[in-house]
Amino acid sequence: MSAEAIDQAFFGDHPGVPPYRPDPRDENADRFQAAAEWLMSLFGTTELPELQDDRARIDELVANRHDLTVLSDAELLARFRDLRGDNRYFFAKHIYLTYCSNIITAAVAQLAEAAQVPELAAKVCTSLDIPSAQQSFEMWELSRTVARSAALTREFDGGVDGLLGRLQRSHDEDALLFLSDWNAFIDRWGSSVPACGSSAPRPTRRIRSFRCECSTAPAERRTRPPLGTVPARCSPTRQGGRRDSPAARGQPGARGQFLGAARGAAVFLPGREQTKLHCTRMTEVIRANLRELGRRFVDRGVLSSWTQLLLLQDSEIDAFLAEPSRFATLIAERRARLELLKSKEPPFILDGEVPALESFEDRERAPKAPVTGGEVLTGVPVSQGVYTGPARVIESLDDDSDLEPGEVIVAVTTDSSWGPLFLAAGAVVCQVGAAISHAAIVARELGIPAVMSVADCTERIKDGTMVTVDGSTGWVTVA
Repeated sequence: MSAEAIDQAFFGDHPGVPPYRPDPRDENADRFQAAAEWLMSLFGTTELPELQDDRARIDELVANRHDLTVLSDAELLARFRDLRGDNRYFFAKHIYLTYCSNIITAAVAQLAEAAQVPELAAKVCTSLDIPSAQQSFEMWELSRTVARSAALTREFDGGVDGLLGRLQRSHDEDALLFLSDWNAFIDRWGSSVPACGSSAPRPTRRIRSFRCECSTAPAERRTRPPLGTVPARCSPTRQGGRRDSPAARGQPGARGQFLGAARGAAVFLPGREQTKLHCTRMTEVIRANLRELGRRFVDRGVLSSWTQLLLLQDSEIDAFLAEPSRFATLIAERRARLELLKSKEPPFILDGEVPALESFEDRERAPKAPVTGGEVLTGVPVSQGVYTGPARVIESLDDDSDLEPGEVIVAVTTDSSWGPLFLAAGAVVCQVGAAISHAAIVARELGIPAVMSVADCTERIKDGTMVTVDGSTGWVTVA
């Protein structure tokens, strides 16, 4: 777990990552033994039972949501503050399991490379029952409902606009069944869909994914080798790979470490994604209070958008409730500052003192040269397979981001709200990310090729460009 290995696992080959600089605090004899014991414990962890308690807690919070419209302004603010402890707990757990996952996947990758079977790293991190992929599996099942029904197929062929209304007016048994399943789906996953400031998500944005034409279930397209059949090349007797690797040095136990890390991947990667889902759901629970509070000040003519309430600090909000007119100038200044920040491209890594805003690049700058036929872009291979299809550049889910079946997602990065798009995608290419990125994990679960850390891909690849994505080599080849 060198500094370089950790950087590679977190950031891939992104050019903005500065080299490691030694720090006197990096070596601590008093903590060395405890740290070593903790690291080794990861290789023997077989379950994370506390996540069941966490899930029960977030289920309780979601189920006990108040009718916020009957609460006073002060009560809404108090409820927001009361929930902050839960919010911080869930986020801290997510960060902790992110570190655990990073260590485990880095160990898998290094040992597999040392044994000269680097492709094994992606395989053992597949078929892990990742929670954030579950929404795609459920959507695929719903797509089969549509495919089997002539009535539903006709309605979908009529277009997405007004589709739910048409189904609600229908007396067809298939339509009623679909709506029941759809409402249950939204109840489970609605908090993962961007709501753009409204009080409810926009479900129809994802319905087009139901036009998925693949007849093979996503779960059947993924493969994970039985751990008992890990190739003998993972044993320390094979001399090969990098000279600084455990296998190359003939360290005893390298095979056992690999098996332990592979088993750990089946524990920590799903756990990390589970905590991310908890964070998403918790964010919606706590944000709903501020959204309702902000909406009231929009109705009173004080704010033009509820999100302007978020420009105030916690130490200011009580005074704002008492006398909002005092903060008009301050909010206007911060709005202008925010717009300026949005126009700038911050450094990928903030290391040390934050540079002056004037040194940030403008987002609106000379465009990068588009890719040309035969050109090969390179990145970090994270999900095996080869796929050729037209590219669809998606900069934000706030835009019209419906994906046609078989298109290749090209994005800066993704999160759990993108899950339904993966169902229709033939492959995924991201500008930022590595082996434990959301896009990498979900792509492996769905059995589609993926490459991360492809520099400038969203600027250089244009919509409709035919690309071949090789998730084993990390090559994205332009037709």
